[in-house]
Order: sequence, then C-alpha cells, then structure tokens
Amino acid sequence: MADLEKKPKSLSEARLIAGLRRTRLFDTQLGISNSDTAAEMKMMDTLALPTPLLGSGSPSPLSLPTPLVVHSEDGEAFTLSGVLKPCRQEKHTIEIKRFVNNEVVARVHVAENDDSCGMMMEFVSSDGTTTPFAFLDTRFAFGGDESMPVDRQVNVYGIADGLHPTALPSAIIMDDKDDDWFGQNDFLLLQCNNTGDVRTDEVVFRCLANEHDSAKLSHVEDQQGSLLAMLHYALYDHPMVVQCTCGVDAGLLLAGVVSSMRLL
Repeated sequence: MADLEKKPKSLSEARLIAGLRRTRLFDTQLGISNSDTAAEMKMMDTLALPTPLLGSGSPSPLSLPTPLVVHSEDGEAFTLSGVLKPCRQEKHTIEIKRFVNNEVVARVHVAENDDSCGMMMEFVSSDGTTTPFAFLDTRFAFGGDESMPVDRQVNVYGIADGLHPTALPSAIIMDDKDDDWFGQNDFLLLQCNNTGDVRTDEVVFRCLANEHDSAKLSHVEDQQGSLLAMLHYALYDHPMVVQCTCGVDAGLLLAGVVSSMRLL
C-alpha cells in the first residue's frame, strides 16, 4: 500500500496515491489503515465499474452485473487461493473467497492443453449452487513449443446460457502496447462489437503492473484513472488479496485480474 504522505517517485505512483485519496480506500478490512478516525475510512464518492452488455450483439454476452457487486462503503476484499502464471496449466482450480468470512464466492477452473486452452469462471451461491459466468480463452495468451504470440490476448465469452461453437467474444483483455521504460505490463479490458472486433474506445478498466516488479499486478483503475482495486501478494497467508472499492462489480474485475496474470 502506498504511503499517502510521501512524495511520489514516479507519475504512476502519483496517480495511485491520488486515487487512494479520492476514494478513501485505506484497507480497513486488512487492518492496515492509514486513517485515524472511522469517518476518514469512508469513501467520499462511489466508484463503479460500468456494466455494459458486453458482447450484447453476439451469441456470448456476459451476464452483468455479477453477484459480486461491492456494496460496503469501505470496499470489500477477496482472496485468491493461488496465483496464475503466464504458462499453460492443466487441472488447476483457483478459489475466490470473501476475506471477512472465508466464504467461497467463485472458482476459476483452468484446463490448458492441446485440445482445450482456457479457464472457466463460475460463481458460487451461499447454498453451494454454481452459475457459469465466463470462458476465458487463453489460446493466444502464450505459445506452445514456439515463441510467444506477437499480439497476446485473452478472449472473454459469456457462458450463462452455454457457449455456442460459433460465438464471438464479448470482450478482449490485451496489452496496452504502451509500456514505459520500466518495462511495465499494463492490460486493458476492451469491449467487442457485434462482429467480434475490438472497440478501442470502449476501455472498461485497466490492470496495471507494479512498476518495480512487472511480473506482479499492482492495481486496477477505470478509463479516467480512478482507482477500482488494489492487489496485495502474500498477505496474511493468502497468495493474493484483491481489495475492491465500493460500487465495483468485483466479479467482472476478478475475471480481468486472472486473465491479466496470464499475460504478464
């Protein structure tokens, strides 16, 4: 977590601190608050991810909003049972839980081989019922025995009603092609039109890497640069904790986070 009183060392750090000040996100659930009073821990404004009908013109629209919209004014933290790497993995499952009570709210099933290469994300209700949400196609995220693809990306398909064989992606997660001299990895979630083409003017959010360690994600912000979530690695025995601000659709955001991990 950035120190809100220190002088920023870079433009990205200055933007991060400014975002923290705007949203009053002080990690109250994680016990590492920088505020002195409860009032200061409340956010002045509610930041929300837009909930467009992603891919509404195609056979694979995402069902939005998801069940994980954050309503708490202090935000909400979610833990991931593992960290995905930019290489193929088979028969691997990531559990996503609420930090406050360890309740499983989603799972990401990874099955990447020559026959099928992707991740299936599903939501888990309080009674254990599962609801498919998205198929994250990672075929173009990394190469096999050959070199990495030039344009690495993860295609996102809504699967609430199943996945049609000729379905077009609802969205695409890809590198922003604007890495700075640190070699920073930043990724965009872009909406697709009804022909499956990327709409470059429809940036839903950005996942940004840590400028000091480009192999790790740092935070998520919207198109205007407002902070949506902070990512913490190896915190309180959890491989990863994602702290979301109030109003954010954490289900959609987490799908973007796990997809961005494949592209680091």
